[in-house]
Amino acid sequence: DTAAWEMRLPAAKLSELRTALTAWLKKHSCSRQELLSLAGSLSFAAKVVPPGRTFCRPLFESASKMPDLDTQRPIPADAMLDIRWWAACIESWNGRNLLISPSWDTAEDLGIFNDASGTLGFGMVFGDRWAYGTWLPAEEQHTIEWKELYAVVLALFTWSAELANHRVLLYSDNEAVCYIWRFGVSKKEKVMDLVRAGILRAAQYNVILSI
Repeated sequence: DTAAWEMRLPAAKLSELRTALTAWLKKHSCSRQELLSLAGSLSFAAKVVPPGRTFCRPLFESASKMPDLDTQRPIPADAMLDIRWWAACIESWNGRNLLISPSWDTAEDLGIFNDASGTLGFGMVFGDRWAYGTWLPAEEQHTIEWKELYAVVLALFTWSAELANHRVLLYSDNEAVCYIWRFGVSKKEKVMDLVRAGILRAAQYNVILSI
């Protein structure tokens, strides 16, 4: 709706999607056809919730590995995590998002910077505000990818209201972090926990964040 400058998911479609996701959370098995149908519906919703695209692709990939359309198979664990992400996103969403300008706000434009050290801790700055912390003993054991992403996600949670309805481009010298955020894929469960939490926050505040 260019008059209201917003994108909307039809109320009937939103209600249908909520009902479907609630049912999926109770399922233990599905057919390839069922998973493809769900992924298609979520892809439609992702036109209004762009960050959600990250968690549509793996559903299509999981469906492609099933041998035929109709045989019931256990729902892949990764697919169920993505379904839970969508259920959490849809639960409190009103079906509307403001249209976002096609131009990107860089870190320099916004004055937002963050970084993490493998041994010392993390820090972040937004304008004249800043925060930092040291790693807890349990956090010190995580990979540098986890630590770099932690700083990004923490900044997003801390200043999500200020970043709402923006396309934000952050810079990282860690190629693995850029890849993980872009594609929403990592073999490390703790890293994926951060990715899902960060992208959910971005979806809730209509932030398109690129690293």
